[in-house]
Amino acid sequence: MKEVISVPWSASFEDPIPLPDGRRLLTLKEAASYITKLSKAEWQAAMKALILVAENGGHDAGPDRRHAGVEPSRRAGF
Repeated sequence: MKEVISVPWSASFEDPIPLPDGRRLLTLKEAASYITKLSKAEWQAAMKALILVAENGGHDAGPDRRHAGVEPSRRAGF
């Protein structure tokens, strides 16, 4: 059984998440807020990516943080 680790919303990412417009998401709260502004398909892809990271102990499983289908459209407006 995997250990469950509780992380506060204010927790900072070790590596900030870059956005297409050059800004970066620094905390879990910022990422959650950003995801809620995505379209349904983008939101679902982003959640799959987050689950993948969570299941890998907080580390992205691939060499590139941008997973297929996760790149947000400009209308996300974060």
